Amino acid sequence: MASIQRLKKELSYVTSELLFGCYIAEMTNPKATTDELSQVAEDITTLHATTIQKINDFKRLDKAEQNGRKYFVELRTNLINTTQEIVEKIEALR
Repeated sequence: MASIQRLKKELSYVTSELLFGCYIAEMTNPKATTDELSQVAEDITTLHATTIQKINDFKRLDKAEQNGRKYFVELRTNLINTTQEIVEKIEALR
């Protein structure tokens, strides 16, 4: 249970840093349109919401059928890949 709480805290930290990066890109690049920035911010909030939902869904799954370690390794891998995609989008705004 403690690792689930830590994962949620890490997720909140990562998404807040991504949003901060998005706002920095907005301030430093006057050419970036509001629609582009809104789309990136929406992607970040969607990432947060879907990942939290997946974490909470694990509690509802049948533990005998689901391997917890494998589930969370896949979840972290997905989080890392999606975060890298969002960072690339933010960098493309500059």
